[in-house]
Amino acid sequence: MKMRPNLTLGTYKLNKMIQELLTGDEEKSIARGKDARFRIGDRVMQTRNNYSLEWLDPVTGELDRWVFNGEIGEVKDVDPIAGTMTVEFDDGKLVTYSRKTMEDVELAYAVTAHKAQGCEFDNCIIVLGSMSRLLYQRRLLYTAVTRGKRKVIIIDSCDCMQNFLASRNMGKRKTSLGDLLHLTDLRRENQNAD
Repeated sequence: MKMRPNLTLGTYKLNKMIQELLTGDEEKSIARGKDARFRIGDRVMQTRNNYSLEWLDPVTGELDRWVFNGEIGEVKDVDPIAGTMTVEFDDGKLVTYSRKTMEDVELAYAVTAHKAQGCEFDNCIIVLGSMSRLLYQRRLLYTAVTRGKRKVIIIDSCDCMQNFLASRNMGKRKTSLGDLLHLTDLRRENQNAD
């Protein structure tokens, strides 16, 4: 499928477009700063770990704490006068955000492959567009494709799939795994020698 080459396909623009299609009712919305507005029914994502944010456990009815980066939910209620928004996360917990804590929430109709790590979706649409050549890596495409559980659709808007597939640069990861395995082997040898 060919698209206009000047069409912007970033997550910010896609999120706004999808939000307008699905939850266009401005009356039931709350502003977060001057550039974001959340509406009842919006899909949202927590973008930073918050260890003090309280939420209601739907099973026990008790208050608990901690909302983690990458958790996705749906806006269930907004109160512009009180400056609050209530989100029901996919695991059932209900979290009420103040205007301050809303800073750590963004629309999640469209998310980057990086932000989607650790998430799974029944259906996943991957939009490939013009991007920095440094991002054309097989492992990034693999991460995006493996987010979908049942159906994955890839829209290659700029014929860049070949760039991903041709990428041989896996990049050398800098980890301590080799050192850790070496130390483990040394300890085993010492234990066996005793």
